[in-house]
Amino acid sequence: MKNGGEIFLGTPNKDRFFHVLMKLFGANIEYPLDLGTDENLGNTIHIRKYTADELEHLAEAAGFKSIEVHPF
Repeated sequence: MKNGGEIFLGTPNKDRFFHVLMKLFGANIEYPLDLGTDENLGNTIHIRKYTADELEHLAEAAGFKSIEVHPF
């Protein structure tokens, strides 16, 4: 990535209400999670889920600066 560049990414949010609710009821979403095949993206698989803090820490450890994590 060039200096001053930006990166946007998406990943399952470990703190997402649905995940917390599932855990409270004893259910667990197993990863890697195969989401099937998209006609544009091909095979779509989530390897793991992260919290916002975990993503920020990983980005800092990789040397990124001015990190903003916006969970939704």
